[in-house]
Amino acid sequence: MGIWASRARDDNMQLTKNGPVDVSSSDGSLEDEKSDMADHSEPSSSADLHDSGITDTDDEPWGITVIPPDTVTLNWGPPARGVVRALSYIVEKRDPSDQDWVPVVILDADITSYVIRDLDLRSEHWFRVLARSSMGLTTVLETDRPVKLHEDEPQAAERPDPPSTPLLVVVTGPFSMDVKWTAPLYDGGRPVLGYVVAVKEPRRTLWMEVSQVNAPTLKTQIQDLEEGHEYLVRIYAWNEVGVSEPLETPEGTKIVRPPEELSIAELFSASPPSALLALKKTASAAALLRVVYA
Repeated sequence: MGIWASRARDDNMQLTKNGPVDVSSSDGSLEDEKSDMADHSEPSSSADLHDSGITDTDDEPWGITVIPPDTVTLNWGPPARGVVRALSYIVEKRDPSDQDWVPVVILDADITSYVIRDLDLRSEHWFRVLARSSMGLTTVLETDRPVKLHEDEPQAAERPDPPSTPLLVVVTGPFSMDVKWTAPLYDGGRPVLGYVVAVKEPRRTLWMEVSQVNAPTLKTQIQDLEEGHEYLVRIYAWNEVGVSEPLETPEGTKIVRPPEELSIAELFSASPPSALLALKKTASAAALLRVVYA
């Protein structure tokens, strides 16, 4: 939303280059107005009344600026010199469902800008600024339509990144292997729902889907493989938008009978990623383990 302002007028208002000025006599005494001001000195809960809400805006244009998602900046000018001098300013707001203006803050006369934060995104808001002078209260700034705040536009969802390394492939029997991987670095703006595992022999063209697991599971066992054959492995991540590019082993893993005393103790995803293995027959086990890093 751009910067805009409405300067309120009535029969008792005189418009000057600095905005409207009330030139009528007040209905009540100054003491009554001071008392009324005291009643309105408490700020509303939606306003930030710390020093960070006050800005120096001598060169700022009049009006209201919306700063997404839940903040507005009010800028105004002083009443014309020689006509009336503001003693202080009152910033007020109201919701369409409530006809009563709620005081936000009372500011010194040399402050002509204020930031209101943490506004309700579900509601529309009206704002106005009153100048208090020896002649009473004068409206120097008021919105002529409600301000509607909007949440930031949601980021468009897309497919997730491929699963991350390390990709660990371990032969666990003459017909099976275990596969472990890490979640994608970026989920595409939507949660990863699961993973698809596919294999193929290096000389073949077509990949064969052999397993699907739901997130957050990051491992699976592939069975019904052929002993003595080599297999490449691919892992895909998927979300509600689609399927990622694959994470793939660069070389095939041969299915042979593993030694009886081979075990995987732990898989780490630290930097650099690593796997902690317990191997007693390292010579025969060397061909059974493949760890792929980025």
